[in-house]
Amino acid sequence: MPDDHITVFGLGIEKASELLWSVMTNHLTNTPSYMGLRDGFIAEAITRYGECSFERVQVQNAWAGVGVGPEYGPDIEVHGAKTYCVDNSSRIPK
Repeated sequence: MPDDHITVFGLGIEKASELLWSVMTNHLTNTPSYMGLRDGFIAEAITRYGECSFERVQVQNAWAGVGVGPEYGPDIEVHGAKTYCVDNSSRIPK
């Protein structure tokens, strides 16, 4: 269910279009799902900008805002790996 209490900041058209192109060419399967697309966008944001980046947080929160997956939190599981982000540039694997 969509959550209207999640704040999302824009990435800008250039970053958003680069993420979209990469997800469409590298992460789509023959039977895509919303959760699969979400995971692809998050994975691509992590690859390009880092685990704890502003971009990753905004991508995850945007999907959560439309009811697909949880919003970003300091200790979130994505693709089975837990990471605790202590600031925007470092992480501590758990």
